[in-house]
Formats: sequence, C-alpha cells, structure tokens
Amino acid sequence: MNKILVIDGNSMLFRAYYGTMSRGYMKSSSGVVTNAVFGFSTMLDKAIEITKPTHILVAFDTKDKTFRHNMFSDYKGTRKEVDEELVSQFALVREFLDSYPIKRFELSGYEADDIIGTMSNKFPNDRIEILTSDRDMLQLIAPNTDVLLMKKGLTEIKTMTTEALYEEMEITPSQIVDIKALMGDTSDNIPGVPSIGEKTALKLIKEYGTFENLYDHKDDIKGKMGEKLREFEDQARMSYDLAKIETEVPFELELEEIAYTAPLQTLNAFYRKYDMNSLITEDYETEEIKEDIEIVLSEFDSSWLKEVINLHPDLDKKQQLRGVYLVSDNKFAYLTLAEMVTRTEFKELLNCGGEIICSDSKPIYRFALEYHMPVTTKVQDLSLLSFIVDSSITTLDKMKDEYNLWFEAYDEEKRDYLFTQSLKSLYETLIAKAQNDEVVHVYQDIELPLVSILAACEYRGIHVDKSVLDRIADETKEKIDRLQDEIFGYVEGESFNLNSPKQLAEVLFDKLGLPTKKKSSTAVDVLESLESEHPIITPILEYRKYQKLYSTYAIGLVKHISSDMKIHTTYNQHATQTGRLSSSEPNLQNISVRDEETREIRKAFVASEGSTLVSIDYSQIELRVLSYLADEKQMLDAFNNDKDIHTETAKAIFGTDEITSLMRRQAKSVNFGIVYGMSGFGLSKQLDIPVKEATQFINRYNEIYPNITKYMDEVVIDCEENGYVKTLFNRRRYITEIYDKNRAVKEFGKRAAMNAPIQGTAADIIKLAMIKAEKTLHDNQFESKMILQVHDELIFDVKDEELDRVVPMMVDVMENIVDWPVKLKVSVATGKNWFED
Repeated sequence: MNKILVIDGNSMLFRAYYGTMSRGYMKSSSGVVTNAVFGFSTMLDKAIEITKPTHILVAFDTKDKTFRHNMFSDYKGTRKEVDEELVSQFALVREFLDSYPIKRFELSGYEADDIIGTMSNKFPNDRIEILTSDRDMLQLIAPNTDVLLMKKGLTEIKTMTTEALYEEMEITPSQIVDIKALMGDTSDNIPGVPSIGEKTALKLIKEYGTFENLYDHKDDIKGKMGEKLREFEDQARMSYDLAKIETEVPFELELEEIAYTAPLQTLNAFYRKYDMNSLITEDYETEEIKEDIEIVLSEFDSSWLKEVINLHPDLDKKQQLRGVYLVSDNKFAYLTLAEMVTRTEFKELLNCGGEIICSDSKPIYRFALEYHMPVTTKVQDLSLLSFIVDSSITTLDKMKDEYNLWFEAYDEEKRDYLFTQSLKSLYETLIAKAQNDEVVHVYQDIELPLVSILAACEYRGIHVDKSVLDRIADETKEKIDRLQDEIFGYVEGESFNLNSPKQLAEVLFDKLGLPTKKKSSTAVDVLESLESEHPIITPILEYRKYQKLYSTYAIGLVKHISSDMKIHTTYNQHATQTGRLSSSEPNLQNISVRDEETREIRKAFVASEGSTLVSIDYSQIELRVLSYLADEKQMLDAFNNDKDIHTETAKAIFGTDEITSLMRRQAKSVNFGIVYGMSGFGLSKQLDIPVKEATQFINRYNEIYPNITKYMDEVVIDCEENGYVKTLFNRRRYITEIYDKNRAVKEFGKRAAMNAPIQGTAADIIKLAMIKAEKTLHDNQFESKMILQVHDELIFDVKDEELDRVVPMMVDVMENIVDWPVKLKVSVATGKNWFED
C-alpha cells in the first residue's frame, strides 16, 4: 500500500518561522531572511524520517479570495498582517520544494485545507497521513487517513485517529464541523452562535449527535441558549459551510506526480545559494545514466606540455591538496601529491610558459612555494573568473550549480574527470561574458595577479608567541570563573550552562521574570536593554566577552600554530560580494582593536628574529572614495588639507568650532553611517538618541554635503535600471533584492547598492597596492616580506636593516596607487609585536 504524506504548507511554514525566531534572524550573505525555510527544511526531513512516505504533496493557500469569501465577505477578516520577513519567504519555500523536488500544489479559489481534504478522498485505497498544526483537519480523519498534529515543532507529534479523537474529546471526526459551526472560530472570523463557546458546543453535539439533529430539535431547547440558536440559525448554517473542508475540489493529480525520491543535487544548490550550508547533504538521487562514458587514463608525459591543460586540484575535507586531475583534449590523468613532487613533467608544466586552465589555482601556487617550484606558466582561475562575472558565485560548488557541472549521473571519479574536461569550454564562456560586461580588467589586472601573492602570504605566515596566548588564557579563565559564580549567586547558587541560549533564557525570563519583546531571545541587544532591570545582566555580558576571548582567541588560536611556530591563515578572494578579502582558519581580520583586552591578543603575534612588524593602514579610505565618487568639494578639500573629517563634519552639523569628543563621535557615526545607507532609526540606535534627533543629524549632513545624497540616489536608480552597481574599476555586484516586493528586503538592496561601489572600490585599491608592494619588494631584492592583509591594513615583516628603506617605499606605493583629486593617506606603526605597531 502507498503511504501519502500530505503537508499543510502554510501551517508548517508559520510554525517553522516562529520556531526559529528565538535565535534571531537567519540571513544569507545577500541579506535574504531564511528562518522559515531553514525550519521548514529540517521539519520536512524529520517528517519524512518519521512517516517514511512513498508519496508527498505540500499544499498551500493562495493570496486570492476563496469560495468562502463569497459566502461571507468578512471571512478571515480579523487576521493580523503577516510579518514582512515571513511573507518574503513564501516564494522562497516554493523555490526550496522545486529544488528538492517535492510536488507542491495550490489552486485559486480554494484553501490548502480543501486540497488536502480532496487528496484524502481521492485515494481511498492508500494510506494518507496529514501533517498540520490546524485542528480543523481532524474532520478529515478516516479509516485510511490519520492527522499528525504538530504540537511543538516536530519534536512532539500526536497521531490522531478515530480512536484517539474519541479518547480525547468523545466525538467523531464529522462532529468537528458541527462543534465549530456553533462555537465559531475567531482566527478565521467564523461567527458561529453568540454566547456559545467550545464547552457548550461540545455538550450540545454530544447530546444531539449532529448539527442537523440539533436544529431539528431547536424548539425543544429552552432558555436563552435556545433563543440564540433559533435567532442565529442562518449564521450557524453559514458557519457550518465555512468550517467544512471541501473534499471534491476539481483538479487532476496523478499518483506518479507526487512520488517521493531522495533529493537531487539541485537541493544542495538551493542551500548553497542561500548559505544554508549546514543542511547540505550528499544523499542525493542521481539521474538515470543515459550513456556511460569510459575514462581511459593516459600517462602524463612531456607531450602534454604542448597543449592547453585543464587542471582541477583534488582537495580533502580540510582543503589540503592530495593530487590533481589533468585533462588535455581527450586525455585524462591523475597525479598524487607525491607524484606532483617527484615527476619532472609536472615541474615543467608549471614552468613551461604554456597555459593551464584551473578550477582553483591558489592550492597550486601554495604547492609550488612549499616545494620550491617556480611558476611561469599562465594559469587561468575559473573560480575567480566566475565570481567576477557574477559576484553571487562565491564557491566552486556554486559555480557547478550555475553552469550545471555536477555530472551527477556518473560515479564520483568520473564526475571529477568530466568536470576537469569541461574547464576549457567554461573558460571560453566566462571570458566572453567578462568581455561583454567589461570586467576583464578586474580579472586580469587585479584578481589574477593577486592569487600568487595571497598564496605567498599564506605560506609565509606570522610568528606566534604561544606563551602570550597561554598567559591570556589563564587570566581570562579566572575572570570567567569569577563571573560565573557571581551570575549563579543571583539565582540562589543554581548552576546552568551559560553558553546555552535556551537555559539562559529560562533563567532570565521564566525564573527571574525579566521582560522581553523578543520571545526567549538572549541576543546582545536584548540583554543590553535589560541592564537596568536586574544586576545579573552586566556580569552575563562581561562573561560573554571573556568567553569569546578565551575560546576563540586565547585557546582557539593555539590549534592553528604550525610546527614552524607560525599561524598560516587562508585568504578567500571570492567569498564576499563586495570584493573584499576575507580570512579563515583562523580569521585574523576580526581580532578587535576597539576593546583593550581583546587587543591584547595581538601581543602574541611577533616579528621574526632580526625583524620588525610594520603596519601600514589606509586612513578613512572609504570616506575618501566616497568624496571622489560623489565629487563632494567640501569633503575633498578637508582631506586634501589634512583636516580631521569627523571634526569638520561636527563643526558643520553643530555650527560651532568648539567641538567636544561627543560631538566628534556623533559626526563620525553619521559619516560612516552614510556609507552604509544608515537610516535615522539605525543612527538613533547606534548613538542612543531619539530617532527625530538622529534624522536631524542626517538631514543636516545632507545639507552640508549635497553631492553625496545626489550620488547615493543616482546609484540606487542605476541599480534599479540595471540590476547591478559598479566600482570605479568596473567590478560589478548584482543586487536582485532591489526588485523584491518585500519592503525590508528591498531596503536592504538599496543599502547594499549605496555601499558596494564604495567598499568595492576601496577593496580594489588595497588589492592593487598589494600587487605593487609585492613587486617593489621583489624588484629591490629585499628580504622583508608582506605577510598579512587586514581590510585596509597591510602588515610586513621587515628586516631591521631594511626598515629605513622599505617603509617609505611601501607608504609611497599605498598612497600613490591611484592618481585621484583626493589624497590617499596611510598611518604607519612599528613594533616587535602586532600590539605595539
């Protein structure tokens, strides 16, 4: 017998959304809120695990009015407006189901309930299980149909059968409609009979058996209840028709259309697209192999060097190189890491002056550095090129998704060879698109030359004094223990896991009764708003700060120290859509300098023997970029005359030359807030001032710098027309959110459009500076090396005897990398460790 799982899509989506809100909004890198879909996916997986269906259908409501509105125009008229962030995910959950793929169905004029009711009636010889949290569905219980009621997510499900319903309420499924016709339903605005609630309705139906029999004996019912029943009979009969689920909806749906199979690779593509990486699974179904392909391996010899070679690095789960796939025309080969090291042909390949088309080239450059092999062969990098053509393609897997390069119909080994074989044609497609979009310059002159430089920075690493980390760990652990005791003291010594949001929420909101607008949220902003409510909050916030310092840095960094007593971070060139570099394993770009105790971690990063660490940091580069892009004369003049821009802005906003530190701080927030498209509301939160006052700041700013407002407005208009924005160097960022019907998503799109050209241009500048800095050091045969990039800052390990020559050269490179009407300025700091410089 088939088992058909029919899911009430709207019910599960709402439950998924509110069930995940305790952790705050979950967003993709492009700003799309994904809470509901994330929860929906996990609940669906759990439902499949529990029910083991052979067939699945997900039914949804439409936005159209239904036949019930024709009966009663105020049907569902009292429902509150749905949260915008949930509305934005209605389309997203449909995209999710199509990617799975699982059949979804909706029909104008009917509700999901009616589709589900018809499904339960349509297949009487199959087992039907209805998954919902709506008790109205209990009327559909039948010998072949159970209702699975979601009580708490999917951790608690109650299977309702005819017997279970009778045991709970002593009624039959059909009596659900009878009861609702009398008592009404406030959520659907079904009126029922005034003054009759659930208990009375239940009592009447138990006594008379059915709604019809009750009204057959309406004159026998005495008192006010009888009067009400007779007076509102027409309303009760309408309520009956409104409450009854239609089971004869006219639609054709064959059983094979809803057959359940394991998910396809397209589901993983969906998860990657919206950064729900924790849901990615390898248990996907492959398409039927239509034509098997035989892969015959050839010997990799010198004859290959005459051809353009496709190369795909074979990386393990820790992203360590273990070999390479090689394809030239129809020849296939694989070299292990050991063979790459020992085979002279591979060494010649890297140094033959030919061309390699590589899926991801940085692992090859890292390999060449580690084994002292020069690379003169031209290496194309398709991960980079695809990212430059479309900045949403931030991973190799996303590239495979976009260009359908999974070859899932074949086994894993064949997939890798076929993917490698496809690289040349993919390169031709991508380079043609790059030329059409005028972004080849970004690829050839900025990103491609940078790959080998980033590989060198990774390979060089930075020296670490482990004893400093150990000392900070010991001191921090003492503070953590003291704060933990203090916190437990406020709850009568009761211990709980402070790192568990759920347990902390139970203590704060259930045990201590603290107020909160966000149910069960223990996010920092919520805790900060409660500081005046209870003395427990301050030590909790302190605990969190020290716990992060301890686990992420003092302890966390130690595991990344290599045998050479260095940390070798990994730089990601195509991870952020703005074009900025990111750092991982570990992230050395987020060691805060704002908090003095976190900044102490920098003492552990030290210069090599006989050297000094030199930090050269661009000063307010994004504001300088903005002043140039907007051609804002007053701001340009301030920068070119070496005036403090925040002080100058404060003078103009407040109309005085007597500027306090508070005034400057407020002006600074406005300056940088404008770069990120900050609203009056956002500024008010940041400065802890009324929205009206914050809005006045922004309005005054727009009066002082009118070209900036004009520029920002033009950028948004251009984005709405073209779907993308550009940096000064022509790097594009596509912003689909600008067209979203959801206001919150559209506003995010506008802010991203305002910010991307500024942040992206600044990112391009420091990349160009890195390329020139590396070349300058090499051409002058310095032993000093560039070792780190942290946003707008470059860090060098400079030999002491070269200090007087290297520093001025690097300053000159960075300050003169572009010839603009606004001066670029850097600040220089030196020291034996990163804290001092």
